[in-house]
Amino acid sequence: MGPASASLLAVITGVSSLAKATFMPLSLGGVDISMDPFELMGFAKMGALAGADMRVFDADPTGFYPGEGCGFLLLTRLHDALEADRHVWGD
Repeated sequence: MGPASASLLAVITGVSSLAKATFMPLSLGGVDISMDPFELMGFAKMGALAGADMRVFDADPTGFYPGEGCGFLLLTRLHDALEADRHVWGD
């Protein structure tokens, strides 16, 4: 299972737990780490990695820097958020 599918599974499991009122509020998240040396060597051989400034979508592109990312959410049920007078970002 890849990082994206594992993160989506965390969201699905979290929403299910909220629906059952198992956990409230709920904090969940995911991290993607791109540290595969073969992937990095392949990008380097292709000339896809930026040497200095990264300009991926520029008229004169220089390449990209591989990177990692993470995202975390704090979820609660809409009813509970409104009852606690919390700002609702989505429903």
